[in-house]
Amino acid sequence: MNINETNDAYLDGIAVKLSDEIYFTHRELHAAFNRVQDATHWKNPIDATITETDSRKRTAIHVAVRFFTGSVPAAEVLGNDQYRFRAAGYYQTIGA
Repeated sequence: MNINETNDAYLDGIAVKLSDEIYFTHRELHAAFNRVQDATHWKNPIDATITETDSRKRTAIHVAVRFFTGSVPAAEVLGNDQYRFRAAGYYQTIGA
């Protein structure tokens, strides 16, 4: 299944717990990951620049990258609410 091809019931039905206070639904993680995933293939390394003012949405990107790829993202603050996210991606993380 392509990361972009999931059904609505599945996306709404799963919650991922980050800590005692923060939960994300699969739908939230899916949306966050779509903002930074490689355009060619979602399993490739991640190097994306986004504009985001909402700290929960930035946190969702961190969690989503770990959830979908197993890699740990690095976020660089560029200023003016711009952030650059980089991560090894799924293929490199599993050693493919």
